[in-house]
Amino acid sequence: MEDVDRILLFRDVVEAGGFAAAAARRGMAHSTVSRQVRALEDRFGVPLMTRTTRTRQLTPAGVLVLAHARRIGVQLDELLAELERLEELVSGELRVHSLVHVGAVLVLPAVERFAAEHPAVDVFLTLSDEPLAFSRAGLDVALTVGLPPAAELVARKLCDNAVCLVAAPSLLEGRPLPEHPTDLLRWPIVAYHSGTVEVTRWPYVDQGRVRTLSVRPRMTVNDGVSLLDLVRRGLGVGYLSCFSVMEDLRRGTLVQILPEVQLPPYAPIYVVHADRRLVSARVQQFVRCLRATVQEVIR
Repeated sequence: MEDVDRILLFRDVVEAGGFAAAAARRGMAHSTVSRQVRALEDRFGVPLMTRTTRTRQLTPAGVLVLAHARRIGVQLDELLAELERLEELVSGELRVHSLVHVGAVLVLPAVERFAAEHPAVDVFLTLSDEPLAFSRAGLDVALTVGLPPAAELVARKLCDNAVCLVAAPSLLEGRPLPEHPTDLLRWPIVAYHSGTVEVTRWPYVDQGRVRTLSVRPRMTVNDGVSLLDLVRRGLGVGYLSCFSVMEDLRRGTLVQILPEVQLPPYAPIYVVHADRRLVSARVQQFVRCLRATVQEVIR
């Protein structure tokens, strides 16, 4: 992309009649324009113009680059125009699937943003921790923790998925804070258990080695939102995705336990769609809203 910017800047220098005029048009310093054109010459390994105290003339290489630069400029303008038309044409139905806790924290705000920008789209959102059945459910896009099992799906990482240990202030009252993960074996624990997924083995790093704390929870629950609610109510320590507790930690409704202990992250969160050459405008715009939401939540 840097090469494209320099090529278009070279075009502006030629069409504006010099470095000073191009710098004024771009709102850049004269020295910056000159340096960028020289960098382009270094990149191509040939001079693009001859310089004297009074005149500048294009070399044969400069004539060739100018011709391509003008075509690139036209193509870029056409691309931007098509993207604008694409936004205007976003309509129809969008079917989205997400795990419950990912949906509550990341997808619902993204849906709100998307609906405000694209009122002509009807959104059908499913929040479930059941196994993903992408094709059978007729989905357009899904969010998964870890890569989906179906090879025909395209998965792009949305964000990393760090974990932390948290508890409600009410649970901490009258208790000495744990100094080591094994101290938690004497604490009440709440954990996630849905189908074949049971998160009761909590890995942590101790003296450079990954060890595992096997907990016996007093309560288990089959979705991440309910797990978070149990932790908020002071019923036990939870082992949760950091993104899901960020706001609680900021407000002080939850406290991080053993923050100095390194916890290996969960698998990243992926955005999944069908393996098609052309992704629909609806999916493209929704993914953009997702990424904007992630930047706000995980900041």
